[in-house]
Amino acid sequence: MRRFSPLLLALVLAGCGGSSEADLPVPHLVTEAAPLRTVLVGKDGAPDAGGPIRAGLLEGRMPRAATTAVVLTDTDCTPDFAGISHCRNELRLADGSTIAVRHHHDMQRYSCLSPGEKIRIVPG
Repeated sequence: MRRFSPLLLALVLAGCGGSSEADLPVPHLVTEAAPLRTVLVGKDGAPDAGGPIRAGLLEGRMPRAATTAVVLTDTDCTPDFAGISHCRNELRLADGSTIAVRHHHDMQRYSCLSPGEKIRIVPG
């Protein structure tokens, strides 16, 4: 059996129809230069459907007013049978307290909340 280098195999596959840039997955990590994203945090956090990012509160006390937070963790990102990821994120709020949220999203369309990323959270 003949073995091909991973680079050669990638080039061959890309030449066989390939995919447009629009079809490529959204990057997992968001750069520091990215604009501040807003996350609505509620009781369950329905999956994103083209609107604002939504997350469900798992632990901690959600502030009554909008505030900023830093994403500390991003775990449980493996998508389910429908392609939806149910990421668990721990967030450090501006006042120093922490909360944990569940962010349901289609990783092919919406990136995860990245550790180190500063976000704006809004009760929702």
